[in-house]
Amino acid sequence: MADLHPDKKYQSGSATTTMFFLYYVFYGRSFAKVTWVYGSEVNSLGWRTQGAAAATVTNCMGSFIVTQLTKVLVDNLGWTF
Repeated sequence: MADLHPDKKYQSGSATTTMFFLYYVFYGRSFAKVTWVYGSEVNSLGWRTQGAAAATVTNCMGSFIVTQLTKVLVDNLGWTF
């Protein structure tokens, strides 16, 4: 957006920063904990550690994939990503 409207660069940056903070505040207080808790809580006591381990691996791998693909997708898709 700043490329299309250079005079609104500051407003675009402020809006983007605000949205990042809002996302992290609301996501961190709601669904971010689900992957860590759900995997161990739905299993019986005998399988609880395996469920927690699977949830941890899934969360870490998902974060790794998103981290590795974000730059490539932003470079190829631009602002539509």
